[in-house]
Amino acid sequence: MVVAGAALIYAYLVGFIGNQTHVPASIQITGFCASATTKCGGDIYTVTIDNIGSSPITGAFSLTFADSTNALGTGPVTCANSNLAAGATLTCSGPATNWTPTGANIFSSNPTAGDEITVSVVSADGGTAITVTRATA
Repeated sequence: MVVAGAALIYAYLVGFIGNQTHVPASIQITGFCASATTKCGGDIYTVTIDNIGSSPITGAFSLTFADSTNALGTGPVTCANSNLAAGATLTCSGPATNWTPTGANIFSSNPTAGDEITVSVVSADGGTAITVTRATA
């Protein structure tokens, strides 16, 4: 009887522990500016990320841009973050140069005003958010 009880408890615990999965951070992009020059507060881009989850997010964010209008290629950029508290906001911005390999190494050439730019943001633990905007002059 003791052995049967132990087996039932073991089966219950293995089923419970085995079914737990990692839930990625809950992030949301609340602002995105992309510019053919430096019209985003003096930078070529700014991306505002909110932690809408209940736990802090540690580690860097990876930003990947795509120009769907001119297919200029893509390249990832890292935005440093040591600890984004629950409910907190982080703004990542690009260099005050340009998008090309001599600048930010994102696109093969600069986008033009009106190009549709997509940004994908991924937190260190896999939380993801995507948004689209048109590039300003």
